[in-house]
Amino acid sequence: TEIASDDISLSAEVSYALLQKYQRRGLAKEVLLALLSYGRKTGGFRQFTARIRPDNVASAALAKKCGIQIYTI
Repeated sequence: TEIASDDISLSAEVSYALLQKYQRRGLAKEVLLALLSYGRKTGGFRQFTARIRPDNVASAALAKKCGIQIYTI
């Protein structure tokens, strides 16, 4: 998981990946929410975005639940 920042707009792009054997356990959501909280507290970021393939329904649903703006790739 990582954050790439845009200093001008206080927006950050997040990316994440999880091995299939660890999926569907809530781990990605837990880590992603912690990452977003860290980004808000330490970086002052207000908005988060992610580029997600249109066929990756689970990832898009997770991003949406966490309040991340989605851009399809």
